[in-house]
Amino acid sequence: MNLIKKLASVAVCLGAFFALFIGAAFAGSTSDFGDGGEVAILGDTLDAVHSFTNVGTSTFTLTRPAEVWILVVGGGGSGGSDCGGGGGAGGFVESNHVVFAAGTYTVTVGKGGVDGSGGYSAISLGGVDIVRASGGGLGGSFRGRAGTAGGSGGGAANEGIGGPGTPGQGYAGGDADTRCMGGGGGAGGPGEYGSKAGGPGNLGGPGRASYITGSEVYYAGGGGGGGYSYAEAPIMNGGIGGGGNGARHVSVATRQATTLPDGRSEYEAECGVNGLGGGGGGANNGGAGRPGGSGVVIIRIPGQPDNALRVTCTPEYIGEADPAYGWVTNLASGSTFLASSIVTAITNEEKTAVYKQVGWTIYDKEDNVVSSGSGNSLIYTHPTPAEYRRLEWRWDKFVFGTVSAGDFGSVSSPGASLYSCSTPVTITAIPDSGVGFSYWSGALPKGIDASSASITFTPTVPFVITAHFGGAGYVMTNVGHNDILYTFFAADNIEFKRPVKTRILLVGGGGAGGRECSGGGGGGGMIDTNDFYLAAGTYAVAVGAGGRPKYGKGENGGNSSISYAGTAIFTAIGGGGGGGFASTTTTGVSGGCGGGGANGGAGGAGTEGQGYAGGNAASRCMGGGGGAGGPGEDGVNGGGPGNAGGPGRASDITGEEVYYAGGGGGGGYAYGSILINGGIGGGGNGARNVSVVMRQATTLPDGRNEYQAECGVDGLGGGGGGANNISADYQGRPGGRGVVIIRVKRSVGLFIRVR
Repeated sequence: MNLIKKLASVAVCLGAFFALFIGAAFAGSTSDFGDGGEVAILGDTLDAVHSFTNVGTSTFTLTRPAEVWILVVGGGGSGGSDCGGGGGAGGFVESNHVVFAAGTYTVTVGKGGVDGSGGYSAISLGGVDIVRASGGGLGGSFRGRAGTAGGSGGGAANEGIGGPGTPGQGYAGGDADTRCMGGGGGAGGPGEYGSKAGGPGNLGGPGRASYITGSEVYYAGGGGGGGYSYAEAPIMNGGIGGGGNGARHVSVATRQATTLPDGRSEYEAECGVNGLGGGGGGANNGGAGRPGGSGVVIIRIPGQPDNALRVTCTPEYIGEADPAYGWVTNLASGSTFLASSIVTAITNEEKTAVYKQVGWTIYDKEDNVVSSGSGNSLIYTHPTPAEYRRLEWRWDKFVFGTVSAGDFGSVSSPGASLYSCSTPVTITAIPDSGVGFSYWSGALPKGIDASSASITFTPTVPFVITAHFGGAGYVMTNVGHNDILYTFFAADNIEFKRPVKTRILLVGGGGAGGRECSGGGGGGGMIDTNDFYLAAGTYAVAVGAGGRPKYGKGENGGNSSISYAGTAIFTAIGGGGGGGFASTTTTGVSGGCGGGGANGGAGGAGTEGQGYAGGNAASRCMGGGGGAGGPGEDGVNGGGPGNAGGPGRASDITGEEVYYAGGGGGGGYAYGSILINGGIGGGGNGARNVSVVMRQATTLPDGRNEYQAECGVDGLGGGGGGANNISADYQGRPGGRGVVIIRVKRSVGLFIRVR
């Protein structure tokens, strides 16, 4: 048995004759109700669907008040030019059971953007907007970079920031790294972050589905980012819901001559789809961005013939009823019959929810309650004189939820349970004595404060949430001999109520590899001190970020530190950036560990007691970044593989031996074999002289792909790998985030979170 009823037409269920009969009997019942737009009568509901797709303004007249279902989608923004980000989708606004007064309404349908943002769509009465959906944002260009704001934001290009979406209408466009194009935001999700340097553009955000027309249709998909130098298979990266694909790096003529599976040419498919509000695709290297699709306004009015009963349920199409969901027609005044619904609890097909039948309600044509009851059957009597009625079987939806607690605390409702979707639930995190609550993780409902120990919400979807205790920037762990380990992954404060004996490890963020045949980034500086006493008080902890790639030399990593009253007690210096190939940038940068030199440049110096220097480089050689346990290897492989990053140092502060602050390996000048030259302790490998796509497709023994393994490892402070000699992939790889670990010895109960 199909437990979740699907939409099915009366023509299919009852035959063509009955469908024709309904059309003849009730064809006039909706034309007197509302007038305007292209009208379709849905056979399974007798609802009238008024669709407005022509760009500009038109009118819609409602002859009497009605509770309607509306969908308003703005026009999509165009993609950016010259290696552009995808255009943002038009804003998406959908609402059911909206009461409209009788009157003449103005309907505005937004245009798709052409080298600009899309136009807004709206429904207004007396010059006042009842609902308005913003047009989508313009994708960023290679020079302009940033995407613009809109219903959904435009995707960025070449180190830009994606434009923000309009709250409740759409999502932001994707940010972009160097020579990358972010996808435009969609109504159902953000544009993809631009991380495919020199390759295909990134995905447009997905649109959202609506059933307002009687079938599932996706609207407001984001446009895909353009390809910088990508010329292989056609890019199919427009978001579902009319988002245009980004342009690959071939001529317009080639794209016009390429037919896609849906029958459109590749060039046509780069436009946002009209009537869906999709964002336009971003341009390739030197091209023009593609236009966004026009928006749409749809108004659905329920059919209400006087000689019929409509049978529905809440939520829609759950279980089975007798008469079946749909219409009972040709009812005379005073006619009666037995109506019933199944009462067995039903689990939906996806196994994510359980439904229980809880009663029934009868409504008149204004949706006023006529009568109601808690049983699963009733004797229905049609009114005298005959008048439209709606019988709604009420079901309560329950979803599965799992609540758990991390170390050093508990929760008020542990384990897996069923939660009603109509009843608020309160869940409380309960810290152990002397420990503070930190945050909730998992699928929290929108608007819930993850830092509040007690949260109240009404579940609508399955959820799994976990309470964490400690601090917002760190995790607490109980280790041997009752020691407590505080591992910081972000900045936070920590307070001790009395002096404590500690062991402390600080590692700065790793430096990034340099640009174009570059030296490896240096590992973050490392400090590992034992039997250090901290006085009672509040301490500020900072964790160094990994350095980012940039033109010329790589960026240094950030410092990690512990401070008291504004004065640093310990500071681990961030790793130095690797040198680049150009004559003015060949030397590595000094840091906690020094960045490796490139093409005859010297390696950067390390910080005494924290790390070693980066390797020097001969002509067309790339030195390895320095590590906390040794210097980077000197560049002596002219034209060959890059040289090894310096090794990190081991620490057993966590109870296990872990290496930190390894140096990044130098890039390969013309070397095509796989490079495994990052220093132990999170150092990224140098890039060999093959494409990003090939490196992403190569899996290393540790499970990472080759491209991922070129980054310094977060939490270890490893230096990033140096770049190769491919023009589309000149940028070095980022360093890894540092870490701060405080091990408090035999000191349970001494912590409280400072807010």
